[in-house]
Amino acid sequence: MFLTHTKDEVPIHPGICSDGWHAWDCIINDLNRFWLHVATVLTNKNGDVQLRMFMIGGMEELNGLASNPHLTIKEVGLVTPDHMNGSGYWAMETVNEIAQSVHLETGMEYVVFKMKNGNSYRYPPTTTENGEYRESVLFKF
Repeated sequence: MFLTHTKDEVPIHPGICSDGWHAWDCIINDLNRFWLHVATVLTNKNGDVQLRMFMIGGMEELNGLASNPHLTIKEVGLVTPDHMNGSGYWAMETVNEIAQSVHLETGMEYVVFKMKNGNSYRYPPTTTENGEYRESVLFKF
C-alpha cells in the first residue's frame, strides 16, 4: 500500500517505541485507490494517553484497530483519488458511516463510505449496477 525507501528512514531514540518499529520522513502511495487516515487515542496499562494517527489501506486494518481494547477511534478520513471523488485531485473527507452493501441480483459486495458533508462513495466504484441493495452498517463515527 505505502512504499518507503531506506534513505528516508529516521532513527528512533531507544525507549520511544518498542522493537520492530521504524520511522520515515517520506512514504509514497503508489496505488490509485483510497486509503484511510484514522485518528485514535491509545490508553496504555498505566492509564497514559497517546494520540495516534494511522494511515491504513482498508477495512481489514480498520477492523484490527477497532478490535484493540486500548484504542479508541476518534475520527476517520477517507482519502480518495480523483477518479473516485470526481474532483480532479486527491481529497480527504471525514467519514460519518461505513456500510457493507450487497447487490441483490448479482451478489456483488461493496463498501459504502458516507461522509459528514453528505457525499458517499462505493468501493469498488461502479456506475452500472442499478437495482436493489441490502446494506448493513459496519462503523458509525
